Amino acid sequence: MSELGVPTLAEVYDMTWREFELKRAGFKRQQIREWERTREIVYYALLSTGALDPKKTSKEKFMPLGGGQEQPRRMTERQREAMRVEREKAKKEQEKWHQN
Repeated sequence: MSELGVPTLAEVYDMTWREFELKRAGFKRQQIREWERTREIVYYALLSTGALDPKKTSKEKFMPLGGGQEQPRRMTERQREAMRVEREKAKKEQEKWHQN
């Protein structure tokens, strides 16, 4: 649990989903920063020994880290269809409720 900065599992269970998502996002940012630091050290170590040519190899090409921004999650066709069906059910139930 220390990865999330939470001392006990009970505290995780007491979090709202939003609090957990914020902790998770913070942890991911921290991990990316650590990898950026590692990449920087290794890249310049290899440049100093002549093993890399800085004109041909950028830091990002040397060790890509995937950006840091998550791509927005897209719904699959199956999920869209399920949502459509549920909306129709809810609409029918609402109409039924209003008729009574």
